Amino acid sequence: HFPHKISEQVQSLVKEPNTVDVLRQCIGPNVKCMQTMMFMKGPGKRGQACHQDEYYIPTRDRSLCASWIALDDATVENGCIWVIPGSHKKGIIYPMENDTDERFDSSGCSYGHGYTESDWIPVELESGSSVFFDGYLLHRSLPNKSQRFRRAFANHYMSAESLLPWTNDG
Repeated sequence: HFPHKISEQVQSLVKEPNTVDVLRQCIGPNVKCMQTMMFMKGPGKRGQACHQDEYYIPTRDRSLCASWIALDDATVENGCIWVIPGSHKKGIIYPMENDTDERFDSSGCSYGHGYTESDWIPVELESGSSVFFDGYLLHRSLPNKSQRFRRAFANHYMSAESLLPWTNDG
């Protein structure tokens, strides 16, 4: 979860000036990249259930922001991200439970939020495009039903002043 700590290429990517400009608008002037991840969802692979990044990365000052970069076209067919627009505005971190829905891996699912299937919208992206979203936003991905990979690079940023009571070396 930390290739930005060992790769000059990844470090350059997370410091890309246009990305930093967007992040400063979302977070404030002192931005810190604290996690980088590569997602490689092969054909037939399950999605990730509804969750909030802030549940796993507890900054608690509302500064957590994700940058999700499509390395391949991300479509409904190959398992793009789905979001519930505005779900971050309440500032509530919903509890997680085990999920038995066969569409998803076993990473757990947020519950108690009151949203329904009809509230979800897909975020389809062309290769090389990115989407930024708040750490409190409910999001998920569905299974890859295509015959091609859906690769993405996800980065998590926060205010450099955030207290992150995390056991990982972020």
